Amino acid sequence: FAWGIGNSLMVFPQATDDKQTGKRTSHLHDASWDTALHNTVMRQLVNESAWVFLDLQNKERELRGEIADPDILRASRSYRAALNFCWNSCQDEMQSMDEDAQLEYSAKYELLRNIEQIWHLCEILFLDIQPGTAFLQQLQRWVQSRAGDTLGSRVRELLEDDEPHKAEDYWSQVYLLILQADLDEARRLLRRHPSSGREDFVTFEELLQAAPRGSHQVASRELHVWWQTWVAQCTRHFEDGEFSLLPELETACKILMGDKETLGKLREMCSTWYNYLVALVTYTCPADNPQMLADLAEDCLTQFGGVEPTGGMDNILLAAFRFDLPMVIREASRFLDNWWFSAHLSDLLFHAGQMETSHPEYASELREHLILEYASTLMTHHSLWQVGVGYLDHCPRRGREYLEAFMERIPLQTQAKALKVAEILERRDMPLAKDICQTLAVRMAKKGQLGTALVWAMRCKNPILTSRLADQFLAEYSERRELPCLDLLENMGESMLFSDRLTFLANYREFQRKPPGQAKARLLTDLIDSQLAPHFLRPLLLRDAIHTLSDSAELLLDTNQTEQLLSCLEAVSEGTGARTDTGDAMPQYQQTLVKTEEKDLRKLIAQHLANALIKESSAPS
Repeated sequence: FAWGIGNSLMVFPQATDDKQTGKRTSHLHDASWDTALHNTVMRQLVNESAWVFLDLQNKERELRGEIADPDILRASRSYRAALNFCWNSCQDEMQSMDEDAQLEYSAKYELLRNIEQIWHLCEILFLDIQPGTAFLQQLQRWVQSRAGDTLGSRVRELLEDDEPHKAEDYWSQVYLLILQADLDEARRLLRRHPSSGREDFVTFEELLQAAPRGSHQVASRELHVWWQTWVAQCTRHFEDGEFSLLPELETACKILMGDKETLGKLREMCSTWYNYLVALVTYTCPADNPQMLADLAEDCLTQFGGVEPTGGMDNILLAAFRFDLPMVIREASRFLDNWWFSAHLSDLLFHAGQMETSHPEYASELREHLILEYASTLMTHHSLWQVGVGYLDHCPRRGREYLEAFMERIPLQTQAKALKVAEILERRDMPLAKDICQTLAVRMAKKGQLGTALVWAMRCKNPILTSRLADQFLAEYSERRELPCLDLLENMGESMLFSDRLTFLANYREFQRKPPGQAKARLLTDLIDSQLAPHFLRPLLLRDAIHTLSDSAELLLDTNQTEQLLSCLEAVSEGTGARTDTGDAMPQYQQTLVKTEEKDLRKLIAQHLANALIKESSAPS
């Protein structure tokens, strides 16, 4: 049996037959594994995409739920930019690695490239739906963006060569450029041929220049007529034998004519079925509606051997060409070893209204489920969990429940981490914040870190706990004659009101800081009269009274204050100063007044009482 979250499982054996007997092991096995997101480079993707995600959620009210919404497209392209940045980082990292590490990073690089290519296609099909026949141009750019690195570098080498036409792959590169509809580059490469000024080359370049191109301004019917006219022109030049001097030029012209036999022979040069698909669309059915490409895509995939056992990407792309969004998300969740793609794409499609269009009954639930899965992966990582919190905040049904469950299990090894957890919970008014603060207060108190413990206790606003910690402060003062953490005590502000004992502690520190005089004496008698001091500390307060009254010959106390002081003295000397609350239970710190101290205090009280009576009786009524 097993249970776990994120990328870890706790596994233990369990008998499958109730009749089995014998000693059973009690060992638990903690199984965990890394995901792609735990890679250094992939963590950059996590952080970059989190900003895009949160920004999109903040603009949710402004989104119109429409395709081609500027904010939606901006977010989609920002996600792709983050992917591009990360795969470039992968390339940079690989240059300084050993062979084994390069293999690992190479796999991550391919994963990022695949994710970006799938995302780009989904953006074209579901988000950036343009008027006219711009789809054809979008599809061509999609293929060119992936093949541009390898093909582009080789073309640049040929263009820089003095005699590029002598290279074995010269015409192969020309064919590839034409198949990918990169006709401008094909023309540049053809101009480097020594016969480029010959009539057949000039005619062919004119055909390339006149090739039909989809755009916003060109309607589907208009593009179809344009393409038919252009193909007829290519066919006429070919049948007139204008390219017969050079078989390679004839082959290139057959590509433009959409000759299926020629395209089939050059199929392997396309390297992937979807590159071949775009070539077929460009030269055989450029005006077709995007929804009509599903059958052609399946046929191209079949010609390339069908879906391989490890060909998850093929299934995703095929589902996209079928406009089957649930299948795209399902296959992506199976093929990719993290939930990044599924979570972010579904969120984007949901805000664009595409999820509700296809499956309104569970669109919102599916979006939240995928975000929860992605956030769960982040929450199990020691440094990415804070990013995961932002995603859980935007899951209205179960996000709060998940957040509380995860935060409860985060190990609080350091004060800084504990503070982050507490702040996150407090900002969301979650009761768990008080539990964590209380636990940390008790933990710090056991370690003898009273200042830190008191900070946590004040944070959870627990009056009983703050009272007990205040007693420990006073007990330490009783033993060492020095209060700990003076900065904290002097700057508590309104926090001193969390408990009576904490109020006494703060005021007692204020008493210590005051200079000798009337105000200091008045504050001391107020502290004594308040009955807030623990029983064990009252003898110390009386000693403070001896020092305070002895420091000045001036009248410091009135009759009421002297009576308060005398009452406290009598209680201490007779042992009747009972505890005022159950928290006052620290007999080991109990102080006593020696006889000489008691005698001195009684003498001072008598003097002040007599002076007070004389002054009060002589005062005008």
